[in-house]
Amino acid sequence: MSEAVPLSEQIFQRLSEEAASRPRGSRVLGTLRRLREACDDIVSGKARDYARKAGMDATRFGRPGRPILNSKTIQDYVEIRERLSTMSGDLNSEWTGPHQSTIRGREDLLHYLRQRQAEASGKKFHPERAPRAAKVIDIVATVPLREDRDVLSMEIEKLRRESAQGNILRRALED
Repeated sequence: MSEAVPLSEQIFQRLSEEAASRPRGSRVLGTLRRLREACDDIVSGKARDYARKAGMDATRFGRPGRPILNSKTIQDYVEIRERLSTMSGDLNSEWTGPHQSTIRGREDLLHYLRQRQAEASGKKFHPERAPRAAKVIDIVATVPLREDRDVLSMEIEKLRRESAQGNILRRALED
């Protein structure tokens, strides 16, 4: 019997296929590949080893078996890998991103990272919202211009944050 493909891998494959069909797809594919490698290394503990080699704080990535996986730790990992490349004499490091702002600004990358977080922690990723979030990402992906997709994604994320803040206020007032 074949093993089920993790949802994060399905998301990654879909994003890779979408990126390959874009004019600047190789750049997006590079970002996706680096994001995936960063997630893999943080979850496996390799990120802590890289941090120690670079003479940096390894605790930012969590403890063995309890990784901290978010946009900030991804950026920290990228900076460590870039530093290690520079230390080895490679002045043209491939580790130029993704940065925290890139991940937060792109709904598709954020969706992938959140799924990886859920898989790493053993918790389900908002099962009641995941299909809706995936539909929103699919709808945004149909917008032809990249700039329009970016604006739309940022506005959707802004609305989600405002909605979450409203829910917090509503619960506080109910108490």
